[in-house]
Amino acid sequence: MAESFRFGVHELRWDKDINGNKAMDFREVSHSADEGKTWKTIDDEGFFRSTVGSRQQTLDDPQPGVVYKAVTGRELTLHIHYPQDWKASDKRTAILWFHGGGFAGGHQSQFQKFAKHFTQLGIINIRVAYRLRLLDNANGGGFDAVKDGRSAIRWLRKNADRFGIDINKVIAGGDSAGGALALATLREDINDPQDNLAIDAKPNAILGESAWVLLHKPGIEARSLVWPILNLPSLPPIWMGYGGQDIGYKAGSELGGEAFVKALKAKQGIQLSTHLIPEGKHGYGFRPHYFPLCLESMEKFLVVHDYLQEKPN
Repeated sequence: MAESFRFGVHELRWDKDINGNKAMDFREVSHSADEGKTWKTIDDEGFFRSTVGSRQQTLDDPQPGVVYKAVTGRELTLHIHYPQDWKASDKRTAILWFHGGGFAGGHQSQFQKFAKHFTQLGIINIRVAYRLRLLDNANGGGFDAVKDGRSAIRWLRKNADRFGIDINKVIAGGDSAGGALALATLREDINDPQDNLAIDAKPNAILGESAWVLLHKPGIEARSLVWPILNLPSLPPIWMGYGGQDIGYKAGSELGGEAFVKALKAKQGIQLSTHLIPEGKHGYGFRPHYFPLCLESMEKFLVVHDYLQEKPN
């Protein structure tokens, strides 16, 4: 019953259905590192999750993927949540959500709960698949991921009339590495040369939850992914949320999220909103007791900047 397939840069083969459940389970799939000449059963659970598991999650996603870009071995997709009263002629706010995972792994399913909440408030929510190191041999520093993020924004603006989106209300949001990606989509020097560069790829606002902007040493800001946005002449409205105990926030240091937020505040004309949970840790917004507080803070930000209507009393 051997069934070969490719996902990302990996050659894979489903060898046997041991338990007869018609699903690819751990130790049922082999990997080839020499273009199918030899095969070895995958016995590393992490590798299995980042390849076979990721593929299956995408296939099973309740919001079927819409392809925005093809890369080696797979198609990158947008998973779109439409409000109940949506119609194509609308001009709605859209949030693109970029998952975390250190640019190595992770999956667009991470933002299901955020997407569901804001969809109920009338916003179109889009969970974005992008290139990863473990799956695509993508640049470990996130630069390939940012190219994909900017490609997704361009694709969405080009097709806005199909999806009922206002091209002037496109928001980039994310967690951890995905938060860094969202911020870095503001960089006009990072582009996929295959894109139509005449289409603006800058988001109109940013939602950065636990954004990973930590520098491993001083003096490398200019070479980092996110810190160069501080040199841009202007920035859109930005929301930044952190837990005070987040290892990436690094309170008291000049290298982490706290320092980055201070640098943003120092920029003239910046429209910055912040949310800090002193006892919170990395990814605080996904923890049940902080999730409602994170949503409330994001909502206030969106209302202030006219991306969301205020709830009636």
